[in-house]
Amino acid sequence: MARSDSASKRLSRVIKEIPIPDRPVGITDVRSGKIVHVYKWEEVPTSLIASLLRDLVTLTSEDQFDASLARAFAVANLNPANPVHWRMLLYFFAWAHYGDRRGRGAPRQWDSLRLTELRKDFNEIKSRHLNFSDESVLRLLAKKPAYRTQGKALSTNRLRKLLKAANDPKHNELLAASRRSMASPPTILKNL
Repeated sequence: MARSDSASKRLSRVIKEIPIPDRPVGITDVRSGKIVHVYKWEEVPTSLIASLLRDLVTLTSEDQFDASLARAFAVANLNPANPVHWRMLLYFFAWAHYGDRRGRGAPRQWDSLRLTELRKDFNEIKSRHLNFSDESVLRLLAKKPAYRTQGKALSTNRLRKLLKAANDPKHNELLAASRRSMASPPTILKNL
C-alpha cells in the first residue's frame, strides 16, 4: 500500500481487501479447554460483555494494528484502557473520513474543527482571566491572526455568533460526538 495515498483511499483499500469475519463468541471451560456454549454477538449476556471488553481494549505491542491504534490514542490524548475513549476515537475517526463534507458552492470557512478551536481559545482566555466579561474575551480573540479575514479583525458580534455555533452540537459535529460519548456510560456497564 503506497504511503502517498490519502488516508481515505488507504481506508477504502483496507476495507475492500481484508475480510472481516463476524465470528460468534465461544465460552470455553477453563479446566477442559473445550467450548461449552456459543453465542451470536446479539445474544451475549451483559455479564460476559465486561470480560470481553477487557480483552478487546487491551493493546499488545506485537500486533501492527495495535501499534497503529496506540499511536492514534497517544495523538488524541486518549486512554486505551477506557472504553469511552475508544468510542471517542471512533467518532473522531468517522468524522475525519466521512463527516462535515462540503457540497457545492464556496468552501465552508467555519467547519467543526475551526469552531472547536474558537471554543477552546475562548475558554482558555476566560479561564486565565476570570474577571473578564465575554465581550472582553471576544475583543482579545479578535486581535489574534486566526480571527482575521482579509487583514481585518472579525467583529465581536460576528465572533459571538460563531461562538454560539461552536457551543451548539447542531452546528459543531465534534462537540456533538464528544457529548454523545461522555453522556452516560455504555448500557453494558450499567448492568454489571
